Amino acid sequence: MRTVADPGYVLCYDCGGSEICPTCDGVGKVDGRLCRTCSGRRYCVYCNGTGQVRPRHYVGDRNPHTPAVPDEPRVLSRSPTGLVARSGRECRLYIELHPHDCGESNFPVNSVLERTDRGLIAKYAGKCPRCGRERAWEFVLDEELPTPTAYGGASSSRILDPGEFLYAADRDAKLAPDTLKGLTIEAAVAAKVRLEDARAAIDEVLKFIPADRPSVPSSALHSNLGREMYLKEPGRFERARLEAVGEVYRKGVEQYAREIDEMKYGTARAEMSARAEQTAKAILDELDAPEDPQRAAEIAAKETEDAALLEVFYVKTGQRSPTAKTRAEMQFAARLAPCTNCGMRDLGELAVTGSGTTWTVSGACRHCGAPQSRTYTSKGPLLPDPSDGDELGPGQSLLIVEKAFRAELARVTPSIGSDPAARRIALVCLTELAKLVRRPERDRLLAERDRIRGA
Repeated sequence: MRTVADPGYVLCYDCGGSEICPTCDGVGKVDGRLCRTCSGRRYCVYCNGTGQVRPRHYVGDRNPHTPAVPDEPRVLSRSPTGLVARSGRECRLYIELHPHDCGESNFPVNSVLERTDRGLIAKYAGKCPRCGRERAWEFVLDEELPTPTAYGGASSSRILDPGEFLYAADRDAKLAPDTLKGLTIEAAVAAKVRLEDARAAIDEVLKFIPADRPSVPSSALHSNLGREMYLKEPGRFERARLEAVGEVYRKGVEQYAREIDEMKYGTARAEMSARAEQTAKAILDELDAPEDPQRAAEIAAKETEDAALLEVFYVKTGQRSPTAKTRAEMQFAARLAPCTNCGMRDLGELAVTGSGTTWTVSGACRHCGAPQSRTYTSKGPLLPDPSDGDELGPGQSLLIVEKAFRAELARVTPSIGSDPAARRIALVCLTELAKLVRRPERDRLLAERDRIRGA
């Protein structure tokens, strides 16, 4: 532990010279979980365990021994409703980069979400661990939802500038080791998260570059920390350089993921990967093999059937209007509807009139003599009636639903043996139902139709 700083240094603003992580008190864990600040290293990461830092070498570059002077340009990042953040991660980064007046940046807070007339509000509150005073922040959350690993959506931040994000990227990347060997799985995962954070921060810097510019404009820097980062090395804000750094971080995350998988699964993972490669090779060999004409025909027939049944589903659920294909289909449909006068289903001869896509089926009820008419539409000119009297037209019916065919079949089944008209209706229902279902029910319906035909 250090009680006096060397010449040119001051005691670390975070650990106060204790040299250990102030968040976990040097234990490496908080509430049984890996410490988010030191990632299990136990020492203070801001002074690298030395207990002292150069003056102003601190998050936000603010000396806690001098009065806090807020950045006046900060008001530009506020909306009429307050600070507008795009995610909880951005809220916490903003709080972290804006330490308390006493210089403390660690802020163990409780957060709540509230829906108000201003929108969804994220509230953060808690006591400063150094001076004990209460701190509170409120952020209006943007309606655009970011991906889980991003600070925000497609638009750039309204509360942090590109220099602050670059600072955060540098800090997180420095805490990520070159290799995970020798670390526990928990520490390795924490290191991966750090590097993912660094990549996400680089992505945020890139969002500040206009499409027609090669680099971040200096006008985008409005914080002390951001301007200092920019003045120190403006070339780091060029698009090409940022994209290159982001790609390095991306590959580093992928390498970390492979190393973590190896830690978790070891030989079993390697064997599974080998089996996956063998399966992939077998699939590729199958794809490269000469095409089987019979198999190709079966696939084509299946695709045609699926498309037709999907069309039937749209009509059945009311997503598309029923349409007729032939006169026979419209006449059959008209006979399914009861008389509007007496309620009986006993129509005599039916005539079909119309043209284009609009058609009318008319006739008279044989029970009460009342004239009846039904109007139907088609997608185009009607197709010729099929030569086979046991079906209503080619393909599945888009005018009569499956339920109606089943109800009509049940109605005429008792009279099939004695009534030729009932027998013909049953054959039509069985034929059309077979078009609307899949195997094995289709085969059962066709077998029943053949049985009735042969009776």
